[in-house]
Amino acid sequence: MDRISPFYRLLVFIMLVAGVLLADGILSNLIIICSIALLIALSSISRKGLFLPVYKLRHFLLLIFLLNALFSDEGTLFEFFIFRVSLSGILRALLIVYRMALITLIAYLYTSSSSINEINESLYILLYPLKLLFVPVDMLSSALSLSLRLIDDFLLESERLKKVRQLRRIGKSDTLKEKILDYKAIVIPIFIMAFKRADELSLSLESRGYSAKMRLRRDYLKLGIKELISVLLAITILVFMISGGII
Repeated sequence: MDRISPFYRLLVFIMLVAGVLLADGILSNLIIICSIALLIALSSISRKGLFLPVYKLRHFLLLIFLLNALFSDEGTLFEFFIFRVSLSGILRALLIVYRMALITLIAYLYTSSSSINEINESLYILLYPLKLLFVPVDMLSSALSLSLRLIDDFLLESERLKKVRQLRRIGKSDTLKEKILDYKAIVIPIFIMAFKRADELSLSLESRGYSAKMRLRRDYLKLGIKELISVLLAITILVFMISGGII
């Protein structure tokens, strides 16, 4: 997968994300899982820590699950205070968490197999038609590619801050209140780090004379055998999902 053109690699991953969102049924989801497994097998990414991004989002995914499972008006099984639990709500919550986990894994596979320049130039080619509508595609693609790369930095920083908080209270019990205070104490430093990193990045780009103006990389558009097979497979999967290949 790493050897195909960066632009077609981006197209494949976008169609795969669309397939995850459209998959509805056992067969459809099996096809998606097999496709992701094939991407992992064909990529040169280390298998160690492959699911780490999903694990880092475990608390967010749990929150999404609870918000969908505990507030449902369809076929309520039981009620407690303001909470309404239903089978349909639980199934919907599991589906949303499952899709978010797969999309996170796909995004990690793409960002790990592509350099920042490849992401930037591929996004520029993809958004190039918007230039007809006077959209600043150069700046938009640069901002999107940098945002994708900064997500990993924010996740690492949040993990580091959590470990520091844990070391400062060794031997103390982890109550729910303390865990909530931990997250409250992490949010503000993360925002400060985001502004600091943005300022450092802007100064670095300015000092190097960086210009957002880009040229269309026509070599990225060359369609070889590998690119053709990958795109055709992705289109086939997407068409199958759209047509309602459900069991």
